[in-house]
Amino acid sequence: MRSPCRSASCAGPATSWSRTPTSRCKPVSGSCSRVGRQRGKPGLVVTLLNLHKPRDRTHHEQFRAFHMSFYRAVEATSVTPFASRALDRALAATLVAGARHVEAGFTHDDAAGTLETHPHALEAVRGALEAKLGLSELTEAERTAVLDRLDALIAAWGEIAAVQTRSGDDFRFGSHAPPQRLLQEPLKPLATDPDPRRAWFAAGRSMRETEPSALLLPRRPDGSAFKATP
Repeated sequence: MRSPCRSASCAGPATSWSRTPTSRCKPVSGSCSRVGRQRGKPGLVVTLLNLHKPRDRTHHEQFRAFHMSFYRAVEATSVTPFASRALDRALAATLVAGARHVEAGFTHDDAAGTLETHPHALEAVRGALEAKLGLSELTEAERTAVLDRLDALIAAWGEIAAVQTRSGDDFRFGSHAPPQRLLQEPLKPLATDPDPRRAWFAAGRSMRETEPSALLLPRRPDGSAFKATP
């Protein structure tokens, strides 16, 4: 192993141990994501706890439970399996990516419209997710709701592809303009959406909390707007 390091101090060359943020987000995103990126240069992340810090002692006393549920403290709503926010962000992308891994016929970008010729790929992805659901702590009703949502995505994919290719138009996974592709940018909705279900296939490049821009209009306690100063 090369370059063993403390997880917090690896957040950056200018980040000292004593000034490391107490939250877990900085060590995780700043260090773990940068360790072992190169095949020839493996890395090691070591957690060093300070006996004289109550927070560190708590981590030591609950070490196994803490590390088994580490991401509950880091953007928990977006990475907890089958949470509503995780489903919004990743269910459609998981379906499409899984199908393309299972079936070589989906490899090419222009194969998004050939859904009816590869039904086994979708069945395989559905089966894998159903097995994963069986290992979760969700109730039976919650598991059924996830599968119903997945089935709706599969049906929508097929119907959107049929409409798009009916006139001989291209239908790709992601390289064309929004109307001619399946996967959509989460923060760039279609200006003229021929089928609102296309928005179901929003697939981002990250599971981080990302929201559209919002206009902030500060007001006084009585609800009146502030007057602009010259």
